[in-house]
Amino acid sequence: MNKNISWFQTSALALMFSTALLTGCGGDDGEVEEGIDGISPEETSSQDEQTSANPDESGPGTESSEPTAPVNGTTGDQSTEDSSETSDNNGSGTNTGGTDEPVEEPTEEPTEEPTVTAYALPSVNAALATSTPAGIWMLSINEESETPNEDNSLNPFLFSKAGKELVVIKDNGDGDFILTRCDSGWRVDGTEADVSFTSAEDGYSWTQSNTSAPDESGVETTITTSLTVTYSEDNQTLTASGSIATTPAGENLTLAVDGVKISDETDFTASDDLSFSYSLDYTSLGNEGSHAATTLQCIGVLEGSKTTEAEDDVWQVDQVEYNYFSDEGEQVQFYRFDQNIDGEENRTLGAVVNANGLGAILINSCSTDDTDCMAAATLVTNVTESDSSLSFSARYDVIDNDYVANPLALLPWTAFLWPHDGDFYDVDISVTVGQ
Repeated sequence: MNKNISWFQTSALALMFSTALLTGCGGDDGEVEEGIDGISPEETSSQDEQTSANPDESGPGTESSEPTAPVNGTTGDQSTEDSSETSDNNGSGTNTGGTDEPVEEPTEEPTEEPTVTAYALPSVNAALATSTPAGIWMLSINEESETPNEDNSLNPFLFSKAGKELVVIKDNGDGDFILTRCDSGWRVDGTEADVSFTSAEDGYSWTQSNTSAPDESGVETTITTSLTVTYSEDNQTLTASGSIATTPAGENLTLAVDGVKISDETDFTASDDLSFSYSLDYTSLGNEGSHAATTLQCIGVLEGSKTTEAEDDVWQVDQVEYNYFSDEGEQVQFYRFDQNIDGEENRTLGAVVNANGLGAILINSCSTDDTDCMAAATLVTNVTESDSSLSFSARYDVIDNDYVANPLALLPWTAFLWPHDGDFYDVDISVTVGQ
């Protein structure tokens, strides 16, 4: 096994089933050194229990701003020095100009959290049915962390995540119309054993709580996720608000979703209100193939940024993700994240292709100084979005499989799943409102 990917041996199954990444909640990630282990998914329960995960999460073309003020609360060393010198001169009795000039106190600039601009949505189509929310919806999504508690050294992170999704909303059989996200951290339909589900006249809400086993110091960590979905009276728009709270340590994460119904159909291919195209071409384990038909449940493009300015724990991860789920349980996901820990930079390119009988999980995680590893895989993407459309293409190529791992292939009897040089996966999806 190449030393560049030996870390997969401890977390292969987690990589397959855990797809929520950069949630902004969890324990201290500062001890992680490189590769995909540098991300804390929702399932991360403490700084001693970190799990590698596939991201689940981002639309390019938006910006996130990092905190601008130093941790000590001043606006910089220069402002402090200038203020001191002015005070010394005025207080010494030396007056070269004949008059005393007033001393200007340095102003303190507030620390800014990463912020991502919301995506635009189409106008309401008055011709669509008003009796039910069932149909295809376009969503604008924004997640932000609240300002971390400065006294909580375990998790001083700032987090932002935003994007656009197209989702199918259906009656679950009990009269509830479930918003099914492409972000795995929010893919809850209310039937899960650990979920408390409440129906409402204009929507529904749920709460999910998970508590970890005690860590070495005996502390249990609880992650509580909640979501409330509200449909407008005419069932043409929706709002959703959610939160993820980690106790006893960790900042709170808030979710805001706005949505507009774009079709009464619950099948992208059958709708007269939009144009839709889909294709998946690939060479997998040396075998060529294609997939041109699927019943999509959601399409998503998301981006996220997680930072900390703790002086002893400089840490940042930027992430972008493209994915879809189908009614048949298929999932295709491509992602990239760039990580910087105390100036040590790493890049990860990943793909999950569970469609048309394929079961590929590809991960290329490298120090940016390792030119051989960086050249071993490529991910080429293109995204187009507007207030009436969302489309993306993404192609993942395996150049050198010494540096590209499939965690499912780590056992002797599954070694045949190891990716081949020349394997690629190329997906193209486009949805436009109107014909």
